[in-house]
Amino acid sequence: MFSHTVLLKFNRSDDEFFTRIGEYAEQLRTACEGVMQLRFVRNEASRSGGFTHGFITSFVDESAHDRYQEMPAHIELKQYIMPHVTELIVLDSTIS
Repeated sequence: MFSHTVLLKFNRSDDEFFTRIGEYAEQLRTACEGVMQLRFVRNEASRSGGFTHGFITSFVDESAHDRYQEMPAHIELKQYIMPHVTELIVLDSTIS
């Protein structure tokens, strides 16, 4: 299994913005072969350091993650959110 977690700080916080991101996430979850789990979530940690949201994603393997990175819906998602991202952290890990 391959885990891909992205923590995000945004300069935008309206419901319409986050709803649209959730719609992209659902589209990717159902369209990308090899996705085991894909969730867009609010960070509830008191020690979040300002990282208010994140994507928690699990793939069957690293090659499924690589295919996901190239999907048109993922590219559209990045184009939609990146103008509003002030900082992000990615954690990728192979889990055996």
